[in-house]
Amino acid sequence: MTAAGEGAEAPRRWAYAALWTASIYALIPYTRDLVQFLGMKLGGDPVLGPLFGGIILLVVIAFGAKVVRRPGFNLTRGLWLAGVLAGYGYFMWTIDIAPEKIHFLQYGVLALLVFYALRCHFDTRLLYPQTLAVCFLIGVFDEYLQSLVPRRVGDTGDIFLNLEAVALALIGLATAWAPAGFQPIQRKMEVWATGGLLAGAVVSMGLFMWTVVDFGARFSDPEIGAFNSSFRPEALAKEDSARGAAVAGIVDATTDTDYGDFLIRYSRRKDPYVHEVRVRIFRRDRYLQKATPNTTERIEHLRIAWMENRILEKYYPAFVSQSLRKWPDGGKSLEPELRAAGALNPDYWSPVGGAIVTTYDTLTLWIRIFAMVIGVLTVTAFADQLIRARTRR
Repeated sequence: MTAAGEGAEAPRRWAYAALWTASIYALIPYTRDLVQFLGMKLGGDPVLGPLFGGIILLVVIAFGAKVVRRPGFNLTRGLWLAGVLAGYGYFMWTIDIAPEKIHFLQYGVLALLVFYALRCHFDTRLLYPQTLAVCFLIGVFDEYLQSLVPRRVGDTGDIFLNLEAVALALIGLATAWAPAGFQPIQRKMEVWATGGLLAGAVVSMGLFMWTVVDFGARFSDPEIGAFNSSFRPEALAKEDSARGAAVAGIVDATTDTDYGDFLIRYSRRKDPYVHEVRVRIFRRDRYLQKATPNTTERIEHLRIAWMENRILEKYYPAFVSQSLRKWPDGGKSLEPELRAAGALNPDYWSPVGGAIVTTYDTLTLWIRIFAMVIGVLTVTAFADQLIRARTRR
């Protein structure tokens, strides 16, 4: 049973939600190029970040103005509205990547569209977790599609960032907009629909991580710091010994101008050894170039280059010994300046491979997913029994 007159609206509302979702997916291959184009025309991220953030805040403020004019608006709703607006402001300020600011707004709007589409079928407050689950499923598929597009990546962090946008929109909807007409939970079907959607969301996350996320090991070195690799220590040593010389020829034949195409051809999934060696070389050389004299960041840039070179020499020795990109003196000429600045402390963290999961493997992943699904279904069954008991009275 739905709110009066809303059942007939289902096709139109679902069409809006589907079109909005399609627009999110359709922009995936073009977002980076569009942002780069605008960056060249307008002045790069220092301009684009505040510009996108300002546009989005204007949209959110316009929504806030509409809420204020809604019948029944009071101080409590006003405080909730202020909190939601502050939340959006916080994320606009802290999200560094300009396209992600747009993405954050897209998922806020998606939450509202999905909520009112689902309301054509359900009329209890279970609409909120139902909407959260549907938007989560859409977000997981979004990141999966991004993992298939050259120069884009699928990131679990972005999935949860999108979920935060959805949650923030639903909090604003529930507290500031305060839709009326909710009924007590009386139908088992609605409870099981909610449980099924939540269980599906959990499984989708497991599938995403299984197919997209890389698993590996974290290395802690008393002379360097820490870094991640797709290989465990014994496996990395074996891989380097067997392939280091050959891979040196492959990497030496490339230049920084074809770096992006190289990483597509040798992705972490296709060839993790080649991929992480090339990324480390690029990071080392790029920061060495940036370490220009008489700049405030020179020491930090030199430190990054030196530490990345130490990782290469110590953990990829067969590659380094045969590569033309080997530093002739092993970076010894940089040591006096770094030592004088106290910059050789072994607390370096390399972001190369930072997204690799090192705390558990795929077996542990599926054990956790299975446990979470069982937990969701157990709670659903318990809620079902409560409804049965209530309807008998």
